[in-house]
Amino acid sequence: MEERKKVEILLIDSDAISLIFYGEILKKYFETAKLEYKVHFAHNLDEVARKLITVTLKEIDIIVTHDALPETTGKGVCEIAKRVNPKVKVFVTSSRMLRGDEYDFREDGFDGFMLKPIDKNQFLRTILS
Repeated sequence: MEERKKVEILLIDSDAISLIFYGEILKKYFETAKLEYKVHFAHNLDEVARKLITVTLKEIDIIVTHDALPETTGKGVCEIAKRVNPKVKVFVTSSRMLRGDEYDFREDGFDGFMLKPIDKNQFLRTILS
């Protein structure tokens, strides 16, 4: 029987409330499904760099990042992540959306996007698709 791999998720947002919210959604989902998972949290580029020292980007399965971060952008995170691990799924969250943004996010390499405020069902549907 094939052993299931632990799902590694990196959440990046300068808003601590958003990180807690996303973390709680994931905890409930994975514990209910009885799946192994690990969630890593980062508020800024420095924390992302520290996380990647202890957990290589090649081990991360899913990244959820805000589009506007201190010191970088979600696009910058996506570019680095996809360069190191082309299989990683990267999703962007945004507090604003203009006409054409959906197309721009896809063109930037994101696997999906979510407009804040994010509903828990929308969050799970998006990142688990």
